[in-house]
Amino acid sequence: RWVEWAGGRLGIETDHVDVSAASVETLLLGAGPAVLSFASDDGPRFVMTLGSRFGRPRVLCPDLRVRACRLAIVRDVLCGAREAALMPEIDRLLDMARVSRRRIGRVRSLMARERLGDERLAAGWILRLPPSAGFGRLLAEARVPRRLGAMLGVLALMYVLEIAGWRVIGAAALSGRLDLGWLAAWVLLVVSLIPLRLVGGWLDAMLALDVARLIKTRLLVGALRFDIEAVRQQGVGQLLGRVMESQAFESLALNFGVAAIVSTLELGVAAWVLSAGAAGAIHVAMLGGWLLAAVGLSVKYFRRLTAWTDTRLDMTHALVERMVGHKTTLAQESPDRRDEEQDRTIGDYLHVSANLDRAAMPLVGAMPGGWVLLAILGLAPAFVSGSATPASLAISIGGILLANRALSGVTSGLSSA
Repeated sequence: RWVEWAGGRLGIETDHVDVSAASVETLLLGAGPAVLSFASDDGPRFVMTLGSRFGRPRVLCPDLRVRACRLAIVRDVLCGAREAALMPEIDRLLDMARVSRRRIGRVRSLMARERLGDERLAAGWILRLPPSAGFGRLLAEARVPRRLGAMLGVLALMYVLEIAGWRVIGAAALSGRLDLGWLAAWVLLVVSLIPLRLVGGWLDAMLALDVARLIKTRLLVGALRFDIEAVRQQGVGQLLGRVMESQAFESLALNFGVAAIVSTLELGVAAWVLSAGAAGAIHVAMLGGWLLAAVGLSVKYFRRLTAWTDTRLDMTHALVERMVGHKTTLAQESPDRRDEEQDRTIGDYLHVSANLDRAAMPLVGAMPGGWVLLAILGLAPAFVSGSATPASLAISIGGILLANRALSGVTSGLSSA
């Protein structure tokens, strides 16, 4: 009662759970923070776990310090009294089976765990923030900012290695001194990118899973708290369209968030690289103007997308309603006019879809490719005058390619947003 009262005062959900021998390890390693109550010779005892680190549960000690200990120790505390009663019978069985001394401890523990099975050993409360809490607090509890920082650090290190590789191979190629030493240095830099890409991909996947779980939980809580009167005023098609939009929101918002963060970092690195290249400030100004043009095209695309989405949701509602009342339609509507409304709706949808595609093509297709042509024109004066060194030309070319990749991510992220 005290745990539930304190949780309510602090805005924390308290989920009551029964701890069995089969679930104790899962609870200790992955369900913290939690308060577990178990019986002992001196009366009821409590253990508070705060998650795990490197496979070792973190517990709150009597001196209010958090310490990590071995999983077997905490498990023995919770299960030791029940397992001790089974040990004489298990030992007799192991003697008859002539189990070796080297394996007898492991076999005894496994047999005791199987004998206890789903028997209730302790009671507990899992403490966590409610899904309706602030989304920033939920992200902090799931350690999303920490993983995001680690992912950005890995990406920054990858960009440093890429830039170093461009400088090495570009300067050697443009100066006509492509010897074995410079080539070996470039190969080492490229090979070093492989483990970093693997680590970055793993961090990206874990980040996506955590954020998707939070979004799904929040959507489910919102659906369960939906106003009944509002549901009665809407048709089946409108509710189905809302469910479809929730799935699209989850995937697009998640993809946009990761792509926007990565692309913003890439744009910053690209601007820094271009500023150190042959064209310098000219390339940086061109990149800024090109970004403003991308934002303007995105506003136009957003307006077309709004009209397309409204038309699509109306079509979903009309289709489901006609499916539900198809017998009434067959009985009361004239066959000559039965498809007239559907033809008009499909014609309107085709028109808004064509407008959407015409607004999307310049944003998604022309922006990255047009940047390369514009940046090469900006590089022409320094190249023709001969004031650019081979190293600066190599840096500019690398910055142009990096900005092209970043613009591809920005345009796709803006369309998702």
